[in-house]
Amino acid sequence: MILNYDHPRSHPNGYVFEHIVIAEKALGKSLPQKVDIHHVDGNRANNTNSNLVVCENRAYHALLHRRTRALQVCGNPNWRKCLYCKKWDDPENMYCNGHYAYHRFCKNKYQNQQNKRGQVSTMQSESPQKICASLPHNIKKSAPHTTLLNKFTHFFLRRGHNAQRNQ
Repeated sequence: MILNYDHPRSHPNGYVFEHIVIAEKALGKSLPQKVDIHHVDGNRANNTNSNLVVCENRAYHALLHRRTRALQVCGNPNWRKCLYCKKWDDPENMYCNGHYAYHRFCKNKYQNQQNKRGQVSTMQSESPQKICASLPHNIKKSAPHTTLLNKFTHFFLRRGHNAQRNQ
């Protein structure tokens, strides 16, 4: 950290992270407040110009970390990790929203196991990895029975949750 009381991004004690100062020198202007700095090699102490990437916001910075992790683990930066079985797979085989990705089959199997135990919440008992460890992961996202089963499961769980709340 570098002591600079006048810097717009300095902490209350007057210090600024060194990587921010280096990125600003390389760009020739100060960085906007929402900008994040990414260290390519993951070493926060390595503040060389070639190791720093200026990210427009935290979401893009998180995307870089997610893609780097996927590349290291499975060799494909586009693949995502299933929330339930923890296996990496092509996003075309999964349901993906901004934060989570999962195989519909894994989610349905996990929810069915939870329902058999008389629980509605998916976060209260056995881990999804144990339940989904031996599930096949070749079911495509567009499979009609998977979509229908997911809609039924969602309706059933929602209905059961509301019934419990009203008692």
